[in-house]
Amino acid sequence: MHFSRRAKNIKNKPKINEDIDHKTLIRQYENELKRLRSELDEKTKEIHSNEIIMQLQEQKKRAEEDKQVAMIALEQASKKYLYEREEKKKLEVKTMVK
Repeated sequence: MHFSRRAKNIKNKPKINEDIDHKTLIRQYENELKRLRSELDEKTKEIHSNEIIMQLQEQKKRAEEDKQVAMIALEQASKKYLYEREEKKKLEVKTMVK
């Protein structure tokens, strides 16, 4: 019973035997080489794109760090300016009183 059911489900896929001559074989190899070269070019472009993205991210990170340093320096200069302005006002008041 099992054998007959399995035998019934067997499907044959006939295939024509091909006599491959040298020219056909060379043409197949050339096509495969073209395909492989194009794959290699795509992978190379991907790698190059990833390198550019990493460089841009690094530049962005450095720019943000530089911005932070500049902001801190600006805040310190602003505080110093306000302090000197207050001191100047105090001196002006002292000189006017005398």
